Amino acid sequence: MAVAVQQGAPNPMLVLAGEILQSRQEIDELEERLKELKKLNEQQESQLIEMMLAEEVDKFVFAGRTFYPSTRLWASLKAESKDEAIEWLENSDFADLVKKQVNTQSLSSLVKELRENDEMPEEFEQFLNISERVTLTVRKGAKG
Repeated sequence: MAVAVQQGAPNPMLVLAGEILQSRQEIDELEERLKELKKLNEQQESQLIEMMLAEEVDKFVFAGRTFYPSTRLWASLKAESKDEAIEWLENSDFADLVKKQVNTQSLSSLVKELRENDEMPEEFEQFLNISERVTLTVRKGAKG
């Protein structure tokens, strides 16, 4: 049941709702600031690496910290040849890299649908960990 709460005397529900809106706004502002700081840090790191390479400095110590460039590598399978790559890995000494996985969001959607339609097979449900969490959804609505 949805209830329009009238403003007037301090209502504990309204006070808490106001605090939730304020904390969400602060979180949004902090996340935006964090994004800005990460971008700035990335630019600063690139600039420092360029300077170190130009001056042929492998590493240095400043403020009790050692600074040095390091290289990280990320690899992923090309979408157009994923099946062939997996087959190659399975038939190689690297078969342990291949894992059968199920997308948890898709699985959750399936379970929700099966439950809503009262079609959840018991033999399938026994293999699942299912938990639910009630969260507060806030959206713009009619002025009350």
